[in-house]
Amino acid sequence: MRLASTFIIFFWTINCFATGQTGELIIYKGDTLTMLCEPLETFLQKHEPREKFHPFLKDGCSTALWRGYVGLWEIKEDRLFLIDVFACGDRKQSIKENIFKGQPSKIPAEWYTGPLFIEKGKVIRYNHMGYDRHYETEFIVSVKDGKVENEMEYKNGVSPEDKRFSRKPEDIQEQIYKQINWDKLPELSKEKKLYVTIKVNGNGEIGESEIKGHLEGEYRNQLEQIIRDFPLVQVFYSRGEPLNEGWTIPIFFTKESKKRYAR
Repeated sequence: MRLASTFIIFFWTINCFATGQTGELIIYKGDTLTMLCEPLETFLQKHEPREKFHPFLKDGCSTALWRGYVGLWEIKEDRLFLIDVFACGDRKQSIKENIFKGQPSKIPAEWYTGPLFIEKGKVIRYNHMGYDRHYETEFIVSVKDGKVENEMEYKNGVSPEDKRFSRKPEDIQEQIYKQINWDKLPELSKEKKLYVTIKVNGNGEIGESEIKGHLEGEYRNQLEQIIRDFPLVQVFYSRGEPLNEGWTIPIFFTKESKKRYAR
C-alpha cells in the first residue's frame, strides 16, 4: 500500500545527516562486545599530522569507518589493554605492529583517560549518524591513565511501566490519520501532503511542532489541533536520563487514506 511505503522514504529522526560508524570491539566480563568510542584516537592524535605518521590510515575504508581500523580491547584486572588493530575491521589484516613496533601482545592503554561506552544486547534506537544508537544494556567505564576507576550499568529504552502513547513514529502517524475529520476537508482532486515536525520532551509532551507544506485552511487547522491535543508519549531513557526526541512525519491526504481512516 502507498501509506506503508512512505515510511522508508520519509521517516527521519531530527539531525540525521551523516553515516553511522562501526564500533570498536572489547572483551568485557567474558563477552566480546561493541564499544562506541575510540580510545586509540587519543594516541594517534598525539602524532599529528596523522597521515604522515600512519599513512596506511590516510584514506579510511568506507563512510561507515572513516578512521580506517577497528581496535580489539580488553579490560582485565581493572586495566584497559589494546589487543589488536585490524585494517578496515578485517581480522586477517592486523596493523598493530605498524603502530606499536616491538610492543607486547597486550598493550596497556596508559595514554587514555575518559569514558568507555560498552554495549550489550539488541539495538533498540538507531540514528544513522556517528555513534548515535542505543542498545538494551550499556556499561560506562571511567578510565584514567589506562586504569579503571568506576563502572556503571544502565538499562536503556522505555520503562515497562510507561503505558503512555507509543513513541514509534509510525504509531504517531497512524494516530494523526485516525484523528483527522476527513468529512470536513475540501474534496480531494489529487494527492496533497503536509509534513509535521514534532519534538517530544523528557516529560512525554510535544513541546514544539511545525507544519510545512503549501496546504492551508482546514488541512492545516486540523493538524494543528490534533498535535495540541495529542496524548503524552512514552519516554526513551538513555544512561538513566530521559531523551528529547523528534521526528518529521508526512501526512498524505489521498482518497485511499480518506477511505481507510474516515470516521
